[in-house]
Amino acid sequence: MSSDRFPQRKRLRLRGFDYRTPGAYFVTICTEHRVHLFGEINDGRMRRNGAGDMVDAVWLSLPDKFPDAQLDAFAVMPNHIHLLIWIAWLATSPPAPPENSLIEIMRWFKSLTTAKYRRGVKEEG
Repeated sequence: MSSDRFPQRKRLRLRGFDYRTPGAYFVTICTEHRVHLFGEINDGRMRRNGAGDMVDAVWLSLPDKFPDAQLDAFAVMPNHIHLLIWIAWLATSPPAPPENSLIEIMRWFKSLTTAKYRRGVKEEG
């Protein structure tokens, strides 16, 4: 494989950082080749399509899968999403540290939205 086809990506994670650490995390996820998959900007407003609505629904379902994840701000743009997510101590007695890392949560989110997108394209065009 040529390095032109798969250029070396910049490392975005902090080496040695524990992404289970409670706190707020700002994440941006871009579509492949920045293709407008989630809608369009019309008259200065984001108009989501079915894929954009699906991504929003998966975002809202995230705490059902990850109780230590607390949702904050979320924006769907035509070719990317921005999200603010909190990793928090579990509300148990006594409080327990988070079970899942941000990396595991984002891996699940990206995997599920990709599978749902592909299924939607096959079934609904």
